[in-house]
Amino acid sequence: VAALRAGSAEVPILVLVAETYVKRDRLVKEMLIATGIPATLLALAAFLFSWFGIRRVLQPLNDLRDEIASRSPRDLAPVAESSKPGEIRPLVQTLNQLFSRMQQAIDNQQRFIENAAHQLRTPIAGLATHSELARRREATPELRDLLDMIASETRRTSHLINQLLTLARA
Repeated sequence: VAALRAGSAEVPILVLVAETYVKRDRLVKEMLIATGIPATLLALAAFLFSWFGIRRVLQPLNDLRDEIASRSPRDLAPVAESSKPGEIRPLVQTLNQLFSRMQQAIDNQQRFIENAAHQLRTPIAGLATHSELARRREATPELRDLLDMIASETRRTSHLINQLLTLARA
């Protein structure tokens, strides 16, 4: 009930307006339905458009990820930039630069291993040759035992160097 005093001091007027709770509750429900359903549908539509839009925008990144994931670990060839959208070309260029630096590092490591193999094998081969020549000459039993031990240790060292170099190449 709402009351309003109106009129003058000699003629007072009191206006009363009343409404039932049932009618008010029904009006509130109608208003909620009238605004709630469109708002819910609008929110759902916004979510779906956003979801599809984000998926579409991120698809080139997913394609790039799949392309790189399908490569062998030894494949450091550059990724083709021309087929990629402009937004991810800087990423592709950075990846290609990384692949190039990795290839240079692998090449440098390979050259080092080849150089190290030569530098390690040459003195060991010389030592083995000299120990064999010394063993062919006449010597005392003690000296022969020492020369046999030198030859044996030289073979073991050569074998160990070959194993290390094979492991480094792998």
